Amino acid sequence: MTVSAAKSQGVDFGPVQPGSRRKPDGTELRWEMTDLTKNRENGIVPYFINWGATAHPGMTSPQGCRLEGLRAFHPEPQRIINILSKLGIDLIVEKGPASLEAVIQSPKGRVILR
Repeated sequence: MTVSAAKSQGVDFGPVQPGSRRKPDGTELRWEMTDLTKNRENGIVPYFINWGATAHPGMTSPQGCRLEGLRAFHPEPQRIINILSKLGIDLIVEKGPASLEAVIQSPKGRVILR
């Protein structure tokens, strides 16, 4: 459904691809994901991963950091907002060169990634 919703907005995710890897403890992770090589509006539109029956890796990742904010910039912000809305994503998009900005709280303080 996500792939078809994106296509209706002019974003081509390409074919959904399977993936897997084995963790050091022997547990196998399996997923399906959209094609990372597609443009997706210069990375503003995310790629998607369906973990299926596999436990999400974030549940066992080291703790300590927290995403405090995420916003996007794009020359056509309203068009990007419309695309993201069709995908169920509520994200602040401001006018500017295509980029993302994340604000992360870490044990060593606040970090801004651009």
